[in-house]
Amino acid sequence: VFEPVELSSKADAESKMAWKALTSFSIPEEPDLTGLTSHLRPYQLTGAKWLWYLYYYHLSGLLCDDMGLGKTLQTISFLAHNQQKNPAGKHLIVAPLTLVNNWKREIEKFAPSFTPVIFHSQNKDLESILAKENVIVITSYGTLRNEENPLKLIYWETVVVDESQNIKNPNAQITRSVTQLIAKNRIALSGTPIMNNTFDLYSQLNFALPNM
Repeated sequence: VFEPVELSSKADAESKMAWKALTSFSIPEEPDLTGLTSHLRPYQLTGAKWLWYLYYYHLSGLLCDDMGLGKTLQTISFLAHNQQKNPAGKHLIVAPLTLVNNWKREIEKFAPSFTPVIFHSQNKDLESILAKENVIVITSYGTLRNEENPLKLIYWETVVVDESQNIKNPNAQITRSVTQLIAKNRIALSGTPIMNNTFDLYSQLNFALPNM
């Protein structure tokens, strides 16, 4: 908790509104979560409000929370709200291979209106995948890195990078592959965003806020 400071009188009305919202994670409208089958716990609601805030003000960012506290559910709740706003939007989730199937199960459980599809070596027909309604494409870091695949040619409504500490090295091929993705919204999720030193945040923030 911190005390908000006053902005200069020269700040425009939009900047003042955004700053006021940032200090309270508030947005002018209630998110539409009709497609979600689970209620968020208070601490999960705080994280979800952060994602909703970023989306409302056309920003992207990091959601950093300890393991087991529900980053996946918070992200799914964001996507459910986004779906109500942009039904035709296509979403991409990039995760370690060990978590790919978990993402699919969690989406099916908490947001059954979505169609989660795993993009991998046995299912690379992206055109057919994207033809599905309310689709969320899920792929692994390895698939994204090793293939000259069409994922980098799609304009995604949202790209979610799970366990984003995997892209902490700005010179790594996987980091370059992730930053080549084109998206309106970018979300990085991590329980350990800083593993060695604060420079670990550089690539993660550069993914969320390119060229900032």
